[in-house]
Amino acid sequence: MRFFAALIAAIGRFLITGMSSLEKLLSWPWRLLFGGKEPLPHYEPTAQPIAVLEELAAKRAKEAAPEFNKDGISTVMAYTKALPPSRATTDMNGLKQEVRDTLLCMDDAELKALGKGGIRAARLFVSGRDHGIHGVPIVRFSRPPMTAEDRPARKAQAQAMKPMNSVTFR
Repeated sequence: MRFFAALIAAIGRFLITGMSSLEKLLSWPWRLLFGGKEPLPHYEPTAQPIAVLEELAAKRAKEAAPEFNKDGISTVMAYTKALPPSRATTDMNGLKQEVRDTLLCMDDAELKALGKGGIRAARLFVSGRDHGIHGVPIVRFSRPPMTAEDRPARKAQAQAMKPMNSVTFR
């Protein structure tokens, strides 16, 4: 009796393994054509989408770099992109007086052109160099930036003024 039970169990195992092998053999062309990946298991997220968004917003706010406005470039860009009624509220204390005067004398078309010129044009505008935007004035400083030709003359002038304007170190 044991023999027949073992024989039936062996035949059953053979048929089960044979069927899975037969199934694999018959499904081979379909797997080749449509991909043979197993379906992914069902996944139910445990976190609510709003909680995830709030967490991401908090991380962004924490990692956000402070605004860098070394030469007033951000101020110039904010002023040029602001609507005419709100330009009066723009804080321009970080700008040099000549840049401030030039901005206040410009009309809407010039401000719009400078705003469209981008950060590079604003940087050149603030430094008083040619920014290449037609119709936008160049800032004229009371003392122009030093060039290679001016360096020896300004050095001699500074050395001549040193005895009159300096104080001895104690």
